[in-house]
Formats: sequence, structure tokens, C-alpha cells
Amino acid sequence: MPSPARESMRQLRTEGAARSFAELLYRHRLTARLSRLELADRVLCSENYIYRLESRDPRHRRVPTPWLVRALSEALALANDQAATLLRARDRMERDLTRPTCRAATQEGTSSVA
Repeated sequence: MPSPARESMRQLRTEGAARSFAELLYRHRLTARLSRLELADRVLCSENYIYRLESRDPRHRRVPTPWLVRALSEALALANDQAATLLRARDRMERDLTRPTCRAATQEGTSSVA
């Protein structure tokens, strides 16, 4: 059984990755002086989806496709290093959200033995 400290570290790591992508996107959008609607129009998605990408709320969190991150980078006129940083933040978020927790693995192991 994983310790509460380990679970809280995993939660921080997951929230940190999501927050960093959301914050990067938000800051780049503000720097480009674009509204959510303007950015959404440039990348052919909804304003609500941009809101969800920038959201820190786990209920609204979405992991964009690599294609969309490249489209966002182009729409925001990001330099290559900025675009790469945004893509890495997206990749970290996807890894953290899809990685099974120790607790889930333990429960699966227990249920398959019984």
C-alpha cells in the first residue's frame, strides 16, 4: 500500500505538469495580445476548448494533441525554443495523467489473484 506522502507527491507532479502547460499557454496568449476566441479561431477549435487548456481545474483539464500544440505555437508566433517547451509540457502532462498509480496496480493485482 503506497504511503500518503507518495500519493501526495504524485498528485503534485500531475498538477505541476498540467499547471505548467496551462500557465505557459495562458502567458503566451497574453503576450500575443489574443483573446481566447481569437486564438481559437486561428487553430480551428472552440473558445471553450482554449479555456479548458488554460484551466488549472482538474475537472476541466484537457491534454491537447501534438498537432494542436504545434498549431497553437504557430498561431502565437512562438520561437522554436518556446514551442518546444510548450510541447514538452504537454508531453509531461499526458505521461502524468496516463501513468497508473501504485494503488491502482496493487488493487488490480489483488483482484486478479482472488
